[in-house]
Amino acid sequence: MLKREDYFMIQEMKAKGMHVTDIAYALGVHPRTVRRALERGGAPRGRKKHRVSVDCNDF
Repeated sequence: MLKREDYFMIQEMKAKGMHVTDIAYALGVHPRTVRRALERGGAPRGRKKHRVSVDCNDF
């Protein structure tokens, strides 16, 4: 999974004219991962907080 910083690096490298496969090689990820990051258009939002399950026996 890419970190938030990786998304900014991908956008910066692409703006400099690097190919998707070269960016992927530099980051050590699959080219499809880079392509999807570019299609998304930005860094992912933070993860959702985990919900705590309620035990039915407490009621």
